[in-house]
Amino acid sequence: MKNQNINDDYEIRAIEFAELKNAKELMGDVYINWQNDFQYIEKSEGQHNYGVFADNKIIGLLSINEYGRINLLWVDKKYRGKKIATSLLRNAIDELNLTKLGTSFSNNHNLFAFYKKLGFEKENIAQYEMYLTL
Repeated sequence: MKNQNINDDYEIRAIEFAELKNAKELMGDVYINWQNDFQYIEKSEGQHNYGVFADNKIIGLLSINEYGRINLLWVDKKYRGKKIATSLLRNAIDELNLTKLGTSFSNNHNLFAFYKKLGFEKENIAQYEMYLTL
């Protein structure tokens, strides 16, 4: 895969799983459900991981499989609203010749609004994760 520049400030490139996992610290307290956690991603076959870099620092991540299932999409809060996530998805669509994208995630209003803006449609499947604090 060739590196792709979003503009003069940002570059998208393929990354190894270890680099994806190491970037978890940058994500702060973002909640990731079990279907999208790093252990699940590591064991999944056909995963492709991409990073967006500004001055050699990761500012965005995408983990997607060969069928278009998005397991992780994250952009640093300071860089949101700059088409970085959209560029990550466009890059994966082009690189993997995808014809469909899919994702599942826990209750995240910002992510839901982002996907809706791109034209994603909500399926009638509901998922509930419950916990009890003791």
